[in-house]
Amino acid sequence: MTDLPRDSLARGILDEALAGLCRRSGLAPDALLAAEGVQLADLLLGRERLSAPLFGQLWYRLARRFDDEFFALGPRPLPAGSFAFLCQSTRLQPTLGDALRHSADFLRLTLGVDLRLQRDGERATLRLAPGGLPGSFAVFTLWLILHGLACWLVGRRLPLEEIRLTAQAPGADLLADYLQRFGPRLSFASDDDCLALDAALLVLQIRRSATDARRFIAAAPGNLLVHYRDDANLIARIRTLLRSRAPEDWPDAVGLAADLGLSPATLRRQLAAGGQSYQRLKDERRCRLACRQLDQGALPLEELALRLGFADPRSFQRAFRKWTGLSPLGYRQRQVRAV
Repeated sequence: MTDLPRDSLARGILDEALAGLCRRSGLAPDALLAAEGVQLADLLLGRERLSAPLFGQLWYRLARRFDDEFFALGPRPLPAGSFAFLCQSTRLQPTLGDALRHSADFLRLTLGVDLRLQRDGERATLRLAPGGLPGSFAVFTLWLILHGLACWLVGRRLPLEEIRLTAQAPGADLLADYLQRFGPRLSFASDDDCLALDAALLVLQIRRSATDARRFIAAAPGNLLVHYRDDANLIARIRTLLRSRAPEDWPDAVGLAADLGLSPATLRRQLAAGGQSYQRLKDERRCRLACRQLDQGALPLEELALRLGFADPRSFQRAFRKWTGLSPLGYRQRQVRAV
């Protein structure tokens, strides 16, 4: 498995992505970017890697401008809003298998690709008809959308059995990205274009709400360009870390990101996608600890404030009133009256 920087993409992916729009518009890549007020240097991390979040933002803007979320790489344009509709409609399916069949039907009608879900013994295979899409990038883009959507629907990363492509292998930089995103079981110059999963995964239940879908759609397509991560699981990991340490030992945002193997920017973005922030999670934990201690009534406010990581009692009192609508003394008195 390759070990490339997180949230980054090979520079060559930009050229592949813009090729269809350049043909449609008659513009060179630099002119296409300039029309959006963007220069190549704005998208780069260092010299050779693209920022995946910034590339995702560019993709979104160009998709709206050209009314094609597949960047003129398919037999027909994929109208703006198609991915959002696909997310909201697949979440209503009972199982992953139903959702994948629904996705294939939808993309046949909109994008014009002949895509089928087939079950072969212990394998479930999404298979494109021969010549359905031109080149490896277009096929990988289709798999990126469908695999990312499938992972989100069931709330876990789904291992791939195999990906086969009829196209020749791309250059080393693009190939390294494909290996990182999809794993090592890639083969090129094959007889067909297909993506294979363990058929047992087809029965996984889908339990996603409309709110979940809106958050997922808002983070797209950047969240599809990297390994799927369940933001709810990330939040659970942070809560576990906060429970395991005294407030005075909690890491700052940079230290937390390092503990989780993320960049600080990625941590903020993934928490925001789940409707959270690190500060809010810390406040949530502090509030619970404060209420527990006030219920027990043992600690003076000065000591409780210090234990919770506040510089002085007045700071703690202001924060507690913000959390609960009561002062610490008012909360303690209410609990006494209730008893």
